[in-house]
Formats: sequence, C-alpha cells, structure tokens
Amino acid sequence: MKVKKILFKGGVPALMKEKKGLFLNIHYASMQGILWIMMAIFLVFLVPLLRDRGFTETQIGVLLAVRSFIGIFSQPLLASFVDKYEYKIPLKYIIGATIFLCLVANIVFIFYMFSFGATCIIFAILGMTLNSLSPLYSSLAMQFTRAGKPINFSIARGIGSISYAVVCILLGYVTDYFSTSIILHMNTILLLLSLIIILFFEGYIPVSQAKSEKRAISHSSIALLKKNIPFTLFLLASVFLFIGHSMSTSFFVDVIYKLGGSNQNLGSAQFILAISEFPVAICFLKIQKKLGTNRILCISALFMLLKTVGILLAPSLSILYCVQLLQSMGYGIYWAASVYFVDENIDYSDMVKGQSLMNISSVGIGHGIGSIISGKILEAFDIDALILFASIFTLIGTIIMFYGMHTHSVTNKKTERSLHA
Repeated sequence: MKVKKILFKGGVPALMKEKKGLFLNIHYASMQGILWIMMAIFLVFLVPLLRDRGFTETQIGVLLAVRSFIGIFSQPLLASFVDKYEYKIPLKYIIGATIFLCLVANIVFIFYMFSFGATCIIFAILGMTLNSLSPLYSSLAMQFTRAGKPINFSIARGIGSISYAVVCILLGYVTDYFSTSIILHMNTILLLLSLIIILFFEGYIPVSQAKSEKRAISHSSIALLKKNIPFTLFLLASVFLFIGHSMSTSFFVDVIYKLGGSNQNLGSAQFILAISEFPVAICFLKIQKKLGTNRILCISALFMLLKTVGILLAPSLSILYCVQLLQSMGYGIYWAASVYFVDENIDYSDMVKGQSLMNISSVGIGHGIGSIISGKILEAFDIDALILFASIFTLIGTIIMFYGMHTHSVTNKKTERSLHA
C-alpha cells in the first residue's frame, strides 16, 4: 500500500528515493548496533579482564578514568577539526581514521602484557578513539537530517540497545567458559567490520543551506558555555549523573557477586537493562513531540536516581533484574534526548563541538571521576558504600537537571526544522 501511494504521488523516482532513504537508515542502524556491542565489551566485561591480568581495584579505577578523561582533551580538538574541514572531507573518513587507530590499539593490547604505565597509554588511545565514535555518529545523523535525508536516530540507537543486550547474554556465558581475553578478539572483528561499513557509507559534504548557516561565528568551548547557561547546566547535571552511573555500573559485577550470582547473571542483568531501552527508542519521537526534550531530560534524570537507589536496596537477583527495567526511561532515553537537545539549542557552526561537549561531560568527566572514586571506595569499604555514594551524586545531578530545564527557558537559536524521520 505504501509503495502504491509513493508511485501515485511521485512515480518511480519517488520510490527510488524512498528505498535509498530506507537503506541509509539501515546502514546507519548497523553502525550503531556494532558500536554498542563494543560498548558492552568495554563497559561491562572490562573489569573482569583487568582483574585476570593482575591489576588492583585502584589501578582498574585509574585505567577506566584514563580512558574517560582523555576525551576531555581529544574530543574538542577532533570536533574543531571536523567543524573546520567538513566542507572538504566527508565525516565518514574522519570516523574511519578514528576506528582504524582504535583497531591498532586493541590488537596491541591483545598480544602484549604491559606494565601499569604502558597500559595507561593503551587505554588513553582507546578512550581517544572509541569514546569519540558516539558524538561523531550523532553528528553524522544530524548532518544528513539537515540535508533532507532524515536518519531516525532514536530507532538506530534502539538497535544499539538490542545489540548491547544480546551480546551481554552471550558474553556472560563465553567469559565463564573461556578466558576473558576473548572479548578483545571479538572487539578486533567488530572494529574491522565497523571500518568496512563506514567506508561504504554515503559520503556527504555540506553545501548550500548548510554552508550559509555555517557562516555564523564558531565559538570556543568556553564562549559557548558562557553564552548558553541552560546548555551549561545540562552539562553540569550530566557530569553528576554519570559520576553516579559510573559508580553503579563499573563494578556492577560485585553487586551480582554479593547477591550470589556469576558472570552469567551479569550478562542476564545487562540483557534486561539494554532490551528495556528499545520500546522507548521506537516511541521516542512521539514522546518528544508530546512532552518536549526538556521534560524528557528531567524524567531521565529521575529514573537514573530511582535505578541507582534500587540497585542499593535490591535484596535478591530477581529484584535486581526488575530494577534494571528502570533503564528504559533513565539512561536509555537520555542519549536520544541529549542529542536532540544539543541540536535544538546550539548553532550549526558549533554543532559538532556541542555534541562533543555533551559526550565529554558524561562519558569523559562523569565516567572518569566516577571510575577513580569507585576504585578507592571499593578498596576502603564495600560495594554497598559505593552504590550509596553513587545515589548521592545521582541525586545532585537530578536536582541540577530540574533546575536547568525548568528555571531557565531554553532559547532555540535556530530556525524550526523537522528532526523526525
């Protein structure tokens, strides 16, 4: 029926355009799917791997922090490079170079057992590359949407959640029966596949309308923060929310162990967490249209708080599994809402910089601080104390998010445009 309608309105050219748009969305969704499989590997099962390699809790915390903190310096530089050369170099080639560097670091980490200092360098490279892919992918989607080739980011992100969920189940069993080092071999294959997919992605260089918008003055990160207070408060809230998120997830395996579980239970818990995000991802654009991005971000912060407190109070694995479902309206919906929030409130000339600052505040500063604190608290106290501190940081982030979204009216600096696929 849909095909007949398209043929009736625009004939064969319209049908070809529709198919090309569908292929573009499938292509982009595959990129997000593979990215979040890699995220599952490096967010969920990295701690067991590092423990098997003989690192202490404090050293693991530092390594995770190095991976996060390096993005604070590398991502603004990468964003400035993209903003400067996006009319000469398609973004896909910059993404491809980033993936290739990550692939090299991953292969080196497989075959060599390094000292703590050398491992910090490897993790710095992994942080510079893998953590940069998310904002680059987001910028790529918004770039095509502005050009009249809409990419449905929320559904693509939902595909990422499903991929994350499935691989957590598989890795839970695999790491129980084989060496944890197998996750690095899996990551090598995924990086190679990502490199192939991005190189075959449609190359696009902004022209015409996008180029005229680009004539607006590009601001430094500091100037951007000073002139856009709601955006700055959003970033500050994200820092505290992700300190709490990092503290409650980096050593989540210890929560599982405390309740009598194993790596298989860890995989099951992460599967439930990730799969809960998909229904919301499908409906996100409808939810956004009804509630607005600001309210969604407040709801997201509130559910992050409820989930962290739930992890602290869960008396059994079955209750913990139920708590994981709160992810759907918490961390899960945050990513789509934050991408659209940046796109709605940051000028085109600062678009990549804005997406990078959002990623820096969460994955960079938030996860970095949370990782360092987590290792220290876990060595000094226990997992319950760690989750208690995580709840406090998440509460602070929630308060700031509500204040930033409701006290200050966010001014949209752009002309209205449809972001819907």
